[in-house]
Amino acid sequence: MATVTTHLPWRPKFAAWWRTPKLRSQSLSPLFALLSLCACAGSPAALPEVSIIDSGSTNLPGLRVTFDASGDKVVLEPRGGPKQSTKIPPKLCEQFLRDVQSAGPLDALPANHCLKSASFGSRLYIEFNGMRSPDISCPVQADNRTATLKKEATEILSAARTR
Repeated sequence: MATVTTHLPWRPKFAAWWRTPKLRSQSLSPLFALLSLCACAGSPAALPEVSIIDSGSTNLPGLRVTFDASGDKVVLEPRGGPKQSTKIPPKLCEQFLRDVQSAGPLDALPANHCLKSASFGSRLYIEFNGMRSPDISCPVQADNRTATLKKEATEILSAARTR
């Protein structure tokens, strides 16, 4: 019986292709970029958050309100109580965040000192981007930026307490 050998024309090309590396560093960069882009596409960018802290007094418990510009993710942290979620009108939140950002570094705002009762005096602070304002609870604020922030912070605290 005769042995029949057939020559397969594609076999040397296939063997050469099989021996060469397929994933080179030049081809991986676009692949990783595409995967990173796809992974980030589903998650929205985080909005900056600001906190308003009212230290409280004898008759009114302290409260920390943390929120972003949307007003949807508002966290209330009453002193001595559990965290709560609520909503605040977005218009209030957006305006306050704009004013906080335009006020400049919070720790550089001028401090206005006033006399306070030891038991009835409370303090009001704003925290943003790792900075904390001086106490802005004094009735008269010499700086317009501080007066605006105090007025809006008081409105937001009132809205948060009534919800």
